[in-house]
Formats: sequence, C-alpha cells, structure tokens
Amino acid sequence: MSLRPSHIVHDLTGIDPAKFCADNPWVRAISYDRDGTVTDYHSAEVPEEHLEVLRGFARLGIKQGFISNAGSAESAQAVDEVAEFISDAIGAEFISVTSYKVGARKPHPVPFLAFGGKTLISMANTVHVGDQWYKDVYGARMAALGGAVLVARYGKGDDWRVRLLQRPTIELAARIAMGLPKLTKKFSPTLEEI
Repeated sequence: MSLRPSHIVHDLTGIDPAKFCADNPWVRAISYDRDGTVTDYHSAEVPEEHLEVLRGFARLGIKQGFISNAGSAESAQAVDEVAEFISDAIGAEFISVTSYKVGARKPHPVPFLAFGGKTLISMANTVHVGDQWYKDVYGARMAALGGAVLVARYGKGDDWRVRLLQRPTIELAARIAMGLPKLTKKFSPTLEEI
C-alpha cells in the first residue's frame, strides 16, 4: 500500500470535476477535510470558487462531504452547519462526519469508514481531499480509500498543535521522504497525478 497521495494540487480550484471524473471513472464519492481545505481554520465562509468545484462534482452525481476532526459538540455542530450551507448552495446533500460523533480522530480509519457508511460507496471508489499528509493522506490510505488528494493549506489560520508540532515534524519529514512539495508556492495550480 502506498502512503503517497494519488494527486496534488494547490487548492480546490485546480480540480476540474469533469476532467477528474473522466480520468478516474471509478470515483463515486469524495470526502474533504474542512479546515485548511474547503474553508479557512474554523471559518464558516466557503469561497464561491470552492462551491463551484463542489457543484461540478454534484452535477456529475458524485457524493461529497466532510470528514473533520472536531473535539467538542460545538465544533461538530459548526461543521454540520457549514455542510448544510454547502448542501443548499450546490443543490445536493453534503455529508458531515466528525470525530466527535464517531469517537475517533483522523488519521484513524473510523471517520473514513463512517463516511463510507453514509454514502454507501465502497472505500475503493472514494477519494479524500485534505491539506495534511498525516491526517488526510495517511488516514485515507490506512482506510483503504481509492485515492487521496493533497492540497496546500487554504487560508491563514491553523490549530497551534498542527502549526507548531505536526507541520514542522511529521508533515515536513513525510513530504521530504516522498518528494512532495514542502511550501504552498511549490504546489501545482492544476491537479497533478503522482
């Protein structure tokens, strides 16, 4: 099993839904990390250009939603509210799975499996998109998802533990070992298969 992402891209706007689905016809569901991928850290604001990508996948019949680490009922509720907003904005259900509700945090496979339980799509036909190798790519690979897209972190906010502990140690070491971009500006503006 590879622990590398299947794709890398600067941000969601570099993913063309029609091309992605044509190149990966096996994909039936896509999960997303919330903070640093779809929104800035703990933000309820979803950029219109991100919504347009999500709409594109919805039009193609791809099931989508969040898999987010949320440490409290309040933060889980905030994730649910953003998912509800996205559902309305894209005209399709946008699922919400939080670590608080399923009792395990990414990279543990449980949140990924819970997402599969909600979509009723096999792990092999699901892709996860996130900004952290450890929680998103490693987690997706450990849960046997068909693919994992690593994006550069979106926004300026970040959890202090991630910013001060995870990114300078685990993230940096993994990216160096795998030849992945270390800096945001080094990510390709368009989706790149690796």
